[in-house]
Amino acid sequence: MRRWLAILLALGLAWAQPVVLRALIVKARALQGHAPTRKDAFEDPEVLGKYPYYREAQAIIARAKKVPIFAYTAEMEDVVGREISLAASGQKRVKEALRDAARGLEALLRRAGLLR
Repeated sequence: MRRWLAILLALGLAWAQPVVLRALIVKARALQGHAPTRKDAFEDPEVLGKYPYYREAQAIIARAKKVPIFAYTAEMEDVVGREISLAASGQKRVKEALRDAARGLEALLRRAGLLR
């Protein structure tokens, strides 16, 4: 990382330092097992060599829809996160977790006046 910074400074490209630093930090974190937050990290050969499933994760993220913002967005994230965790840990069957997440989301939508 220091080598890149020295090259940027020597070339008079100090303005590029934050961009390059962010890319290097994201890549370093991805190599430690943290989810990438930049497209270049998802496509990095070294990252993909260690975590080949990131290629599929990137494709899934590319098709994702934005989470709607409404009065109970934080609670919505709690409901979905809890149910995903319970299913992933084997504490609940996937079908049950999806059913319970849907029920929780419907309750929040009703409370917000977005569902009757």
